[in-house]
Amino acid sequence: MGHRLAFAVLMLAVATSLHADPRVHTFYYGWYATEAVDGHQAHWNHEVLGVDDRGRFPGGQDIGADFYPAPGCYSSNDPAILAIHMQQMRSLCIGVVVASW
Repeated sequence: MGHRLAFAVLMLAVATSLHADPRVHTFYYGWYATEAVDGHQAHWNHEVLGVDDRGRFPGGQDIGADFYPAPGCYSSNDPAILAIHMQQMRSLCIGVVVASW
């Protein structure tokens, strides 16, 4: 199953959660990539900002963010990560997910 189809199925699972609140919205950006899954890293740093955060996060990574993700830098194409994110959204009763392709 392609990652977009898997994502759509998981989004449907979030949307049909019994406790989903249609007043609670979130944005979901599915553009992150890692060497292990995608063969390259994408969107984990941001040269335009001109901030050097190397050494601030594990492995000396500069990820262009204020917080480091609990699972580490992940790929949006990883079905296990998608499942974790959708479960987190479900547990927070998020009723609307705006996905950026």
